[in-house]
Amino acid sequence: MFEPDAERLASLQLRGVTLERERVVAVGEEGADIILADGRIIQLAGIFTQPSTAMASPLAAQLGCEFEEGPTGAYQSLRFR
Repeated sequence: MFEPDAERLASLQLRGVTLERERVVAVGEEGADIILADGRIIQLAGIFTQPSTAMASPLAAQLGCEFEEGPTGAYQSLRFR
């Protein structure tokens, strides 16, 4: 889970950003409502997510493919030699 350092958190607060640490359990059916584990519903105009990536199977690694680490996780390297 991403946790901003003190400097980034202060910068976000100056821009009016609220950091919600409660776990999201669902995205509502109306617009971009977020339902939190404690039962609260937060109404949003939109949602931006950054999912993590993972290989679906070990096949690429078994074939000797190289992987690189990116901001969302490992991905197959496409460097040509």
